[in-house]
Amino acid sequence: MAVGVAADGNAVSGTLGAGINQAFRWALSGGMAMLGFLPGGNVSQSSDISDDGQVVVGFSTTSSAPREKDLYGPPAEE
Repeated sequence: MAVGVAADGNAVSGTLGAGINQAFRWALSGGMAMLGFLPGGNVSQSSDISDDGQVVVGFSTTSSAPREKDLYGPPAEE
């Protein structure tokens, strides 16, 4: 489910459910990027995306911090 849309509509953020439970960023120019989890975590969730579509805000759970906040930037270059 998408929860955030960049001002120009060219990027969105959200969380894939159905057992995946992982935050994502989708951009017209780069497609879908899964954002992963904090070390030791198995759930991440996006709550919004910046106006320019470059920064996704959300959280990831870990065994020591059930709702530790985290900031996600753009996907790493390969």
